[in-house]
Amino acid sequence: MSHLVTVRISEDSATQRAGRAGRLGPGRCLRLWAAEERLELARRPEMLSADLADLALQLALWGGPLRWLDAPPPGALAQARDLLLGLGALDAQERITTLGRQLAGSGTHPRLAAMLVQAGPHQALACDLLALLDARDPLSPEQRHEPDLLPRWQALQRWRGGQRSASDRALQALEQLARQWRRRLRVAQPPPTHTDPALLGELLALAWPDRLAQRGSGGRYRLLQGQQAQLPDSETLAGAAWLVAFDLSGRGADMRIRRAAAVDAGWANAWVAARAQTERVLRFDRASGSVEASVQTRVGRFVLERRVVPIQPEDAVLPALLQGLAELGPAGWPFDAALRQWLLRVRSLRDWLPDAGLPDFADAALVAQIEQWLGPWLVGARKLSDLDADKLRQALEGRLDHSQRQLLDREAPTQLAVPSGRSLRLRYRENEAPVLAVKLQELFGLADGPRVASGRVPVLLELLSPAGRPVQLTADLRGFWDRTYPEVRKELKGRYPKHPWP
Repeated sequence: MSHLVTVRISEDSATQRAGRAGRLGPGRCLRLWAAEERLELARRPEMLSADLADLALQLALWGGPLRWLDAPPPGALAQARDLLLGLGALDAQERITTLGRQLAGSGTHPRLAAMLVQAGPHQALACDLLALLDARDPLSPEQRHEPDLLPRWQALQRWRGGQRSASDRALQALEQLARQWRRRLRVAQPPPTHTDPALLGELLALAWPDRLAQRGSGGRYRLLQGQQAQLPDSETLAGAAWLVAFDLSGRGADMRIRRAAAVDAGWANAWVAARAQTERVLRFDRASGSVEASVQTRVGRFVLERRVVPIQPEDAVLPALLQGLAELGPAGWPFDAALRQWLLRVRSLRDWLPDAGLPDFADAALVAQIEQWLGPWLVGARKLSDLDADKLRQALEGRLDHSQRQLLDREAPTQLAVPSGRSLRLRYRENEAPVLAVKLQELFGLADGPRVASGRVPVLLELLSPAGRPVQLTADLRGFWDRTYPEVRKELKGRYPKHPWP
């Protein structure tokens, strides 16, 4: 459901409105916010936040692309098309259906139009429901916490029967809205005096098929669209096996049902069964770390039944395994310490020498291109354990050609030689200079600190005492000799008198 929300005006709108004060003559404009407050520079285009269902329906009706001033978000447009597919307004090829053409000409939101067009002999009741969706709540303040729509319709029925209450004004406005809908749709039949309460839910399910929900545990309901929502305390919906949660708030685990209507369980089961599809699914199971096959019966994202079956030779296992690895991300791949250092070396060198043309080894790039660089190494694999550190190393190193490997070894070496004659291991870090842990005495005779990446990046020296304890961190060895070493020498000479301290 769409809701009107009061928000701050943007700066461009405020400036435009301020100009109205002097349009016809001298005027005065009062600013109603503190001078230090900052307004949003410009209002966000409505296209970027609006419900795109009607737009998607009109695009399908027109059958041609448009040139946009502000293009609709692809995800929101895809979501709108999924809704139209669920309503029956589009077919599997996203072409408009006969029902879709009827909805497009209704002049109202496709959800509401789907209920009106398919209500048949219950159009007058559908008009009541539309009025209830749009009008002020007719229940008394102490009853408005109730999420069930039924008591609100029953209050309207009692008012029509002559029973008056403190909500007379709200009920009168509600009746006026229902009458307007009947007039607009040319509904000749009078409002119903009696009806099966379950019919309210069945009509609403025509508009919100994706919000049909089955009761789970702890007052939570599973929606056909794949999410779960919490039902607040309800006197009339408590224990309902199925309902239509047409008004939701919140996201994720905090999603709550604001308004709903109960649906007969037999009707809901038959409705779901008529739309269910059975398919064979291959997916990566994190618990077992392997690809498993299953036969699933589902409606949309709502899985009615799932049965694990043996993998067959013709099953496309590799895409499922790669998808599972992509979802795990590099943090879940079998890196050992040496391979992590290799990855940090090549990432660092790409940043330090951007003109070298090294491939992108960032996590996002590795995931996006996983099929190209890792797929050939996993032919015939089914489990995460089929990918070990050695195979992962070969796959990653295979992204570099011979000249790039030579460049990596030359400009981001694993070791550096020091004046003592030893070669010591460099430790590479993410987005920082590499570190060389070295005993101070092994650097005697070296005036300037070492550098990597064609001399562009100074190595951070972790200077150690003869016992291997940290003494100083510096990337400026010459400055250390000139300014800091005399004090360090005094201290260390006292601790380690047997060692030379020139």
